[in-house]
Amino acid sequence: MAACSFKGGRAQRALEFLLIWPVWLLVHLLPKQNLIRFGRINSERFGHLIANTEYFLRKKRSQPESHSAGVEIFFCGSATNRQVLRMIKRRIRVFQGRIALRIYHALRSWLSEDDIWIDLKPSGWQDWSVWNTQHPSLTFTPAEHRRGRALLAEMGVPDGAPFVCFHARDRAYLDAALPSGRIGGWRYHDFRDCTIENYIPAALWAAESGVWALRMGSMVETEIGAIHPRVIDYATRHRSDFGDIYLVAHCKCFIGNTAGLLNLAAVFNVPYLLANQTPLAIAAAHRHSLFIPKLYRDMRGGRILRFGEVIACGMHQWTDSDSYNRAGIEVIENGPDEILDASVELISRVDGAWADRAEDELLQEKYRRLFPETHPIRRHPSRVATAFLLKYRHLLD
Repeated sequence: MAACSFKGGRAQRALEFLLIWPVWLLVHLLPKQNLIRFGRINSERFGHLIANTEYFLRKKRSQPESHSAGVEIFFCGSATNRQVLRMIKRRIRVFQGRIALRIYHALRSWLSEDDIWIDLKPSGWQDWSVWNTQHPSLTFTPAEHRRGRALLAEMGVPDGAPFVCFHARDRAYLDAALPSGRIGGWRYHDFRDCTIENYIPAALWAAESGVWALRMGSMVETEIGAIHPRVIDYATRHRSDFGDIYLVAHCKCFIGNTAGLLNLAAVFNVPYLLANQTPLAIAAAHRHSLFIPKLYRDMRGGRILRFGEVIACGMHQWTDSDSYNRAGIEVIENGPDEILDASVELISRVDGAWADRAEDELLQEKYRRLFPETHPIRRHPSRVATAFLLKYRHLLD
């Protein structure tokens, strides 16, 4: 038994002892094939809640021989989205709440054996095979489907009409929903942010093409207004935990960026455009999806860096705004025309109306070869949007 030290008074220590001691006995007395295993779900951040848990479930299905036949128990605190946690609880045993987390931490202090702990930290975005060969783990009940259709009707979307969801990451959500104890708060993520205005032309094009466009988001900085009868600002007028999940899971495709909602599209195998992708070390995980990276400008000379330069200096792995600021690098978000072109390509591919040319394939391979031979990006199954590579082919040299 590992040494432990409890905080709090005698009553708290006695309670934790009574709760943990029987579990300790079970773990050490049961045969290995009946092993009890424990894990913690990161329920405070939406992207981690949905993606990390889904990756665990998919990997478990794809590699059943690596998982014990015993009991798996998970713990979590408050959920950033109650609907998705409700759906997760249909698949695995989850104990939720402050007391549940206290039990989890007590277990961690008493039980040091590595084989009883389930690691839900990895999201597996570079495990291409798991994300491209498994069906979604989470499902909707008949009652939830009825509720989802009622929501679409409430927004004015005709029954059976195609719709796309679009979203732009900004500061509003993390600052309000999950205050950070770090100096500067969540500003170290600023290099990932972008503006919703640059997504509007794509939404308008979809609307003019007869496809409804729903602006998603839990908390957003700005409204988009009534710009078209088939463009709906769901985020400011209809938003709910349930709607977030149902709409993205059932849309024709998703147009977003490096935010948690994009993970939701991936979890339900919905084709998506990862616009404003940064850092370069990541890519869209699905073979039916596209991405376009942000650009990097040297503020000292005003020159846009070639992608090879970004990779050579290790900038393709930077995940902190301060790193770019100290290096004098401006991270430039994708323009409206770039997002529009990529969105048209995505929807055309979904409709089966897109044909790749030999030149397009050469540019795709040229982008991949910029990365070291052992880097997972060399073998990513998704594609950089065609028009983007044609426009910036000079940055591939």
